[in-house]
Amino acid sequence: MTIQGLSIDEAHRTVMWRVEQAAPGRHFSTPWGEIWRGEERGAGLEVWVEAYAAFDLTMETEATIFQEAVLPGLHCFTLTVLDSTDVASS
Repeated sequence: MTIQGLSIDEAHRTVMWRVEQAAPGRHFSTPWGEIWRGEERGAGLEVWVEAYAAFDLTMETEATIFQEAVLPGLHCFTLTVLDSTDVASS
C-alpha cells in the first residue's frame, strides 16, 4: 500500500516514507502505530513515531536514507545531513 510517499509492506513489517513529502504535524497510521513529521530544527528534521508493535522504518530525505528498527513506545528521530540519526525515547 502506498499513500503520499508512505509505502507499507505488512508481510515484512516495513514502512518506507519519503518524509519531506509530508506536511509537518500530519499523522499517518500504520498497522504498528503512527508516524508524523515534526519541526525542522537547527539539528535536523524531527520524525515522531508512536509504535504499538515493532517494525522497520526507512525514512528518505533529499540528502540521505535512514533505517531504524522501531520498538514499541514513543520515539523522536532527528534526521540530519550528517548521515546519522539521534534518538530520544520515552
